[in-house]
Order: sequence, then structure tokens, then C-alpha cells
Amino acid sequence: MKNIFRTIFCLAVLALGGTTLSAQPQQPLKWTVNAEQTSPNVYKITATGTFNEAGWHIYDLADYGSQGPNPTVFTVEGAEIIEGPAIVSEVHRAYDDIFGMEIGTCPGPVKIAATVKVSGKKVAEVPVTVEWQCCNDGSCLPPTDWS
Repeated sequence: MKNIFRTIFCLAVLALGGTTLSAQPQQPLKWTVNAEQTSPNVYKITATGTFNEAGWHIYDLADYGSQGPNPTVFTVEGAEIIEGPAIVSEVHRAYDDIFGMEIGTCPGPVKIAATVKVSGKKVAEVPVTVEWQCCNDGSCLPPTDWS
């Protein structure tokens, strides 16, 4: 009887250990947003993503269609976009064998900027959202977003 309980206990420990080992790692990228007024009701909004671990990257803003990676998406709601969004930091462009096309990746820190016109609101009331997917040489995390 002790052997049956010992076997069940060992199987339970292995099952729980397997669940822990298969859990997704924490997102290695954290975002901050800054707004700089350039003229009345016009602001340059910059989102800066900083990796807290080496070896990660996100994809650029290009639309790669259904055959490519999940691109980064930068949106500003409730404001007229005058310019951008554009990545204003380093972007590496190279042919990717997996996707069979040239892909742009950003190793960080990543800076995305857009110039917007805000009417009738304070810039602090304008929601900014960044959607991205972090990858390293071995795997990719599921796409996620930050507002």
C-alpha cells in the first residue's frame, strides 16, 4: 500500500514539475511612453521598449502578410496621426530562412515615434498601444500588447 501512495506521489510531482517547466518565460521587454509638445495641439509621442535580458528582439512595423512574422503595431487612439509611426532606433534587415523573405528585427532598445494632433483633449488622455512579439534565436513568445 505504501508503494502505491509513493508511486502516485512521484507521478504527481513529475506532472507538476512538467507543468512548471513548460510555462512561458516572462516578457523580456518593458515599455515607457513620452510625449513632447512640438506646437499647439501637436505632440511627438515616443514609446521606448527596453529588454531586461540579452538575445531578444521584436519585429519591425512592416506588414509581412500571412507568410511572415507578427509585426510590431503602434496605435494612438483619439488623435490624428500626422507622421509615423516609425521605428527611430536600430533595425537589422536580413533574409530569414524560416519565412523565406527579408525581415526587419529590433534588438533594443526599441524606439517608436509618431507625431499626432490632439484636439479637445490633453495628450495624457490619448491611449497609446504597442503590440509586439519577442523572439530569440531559439523561440518566440506569444504576441502581446501594452497600453
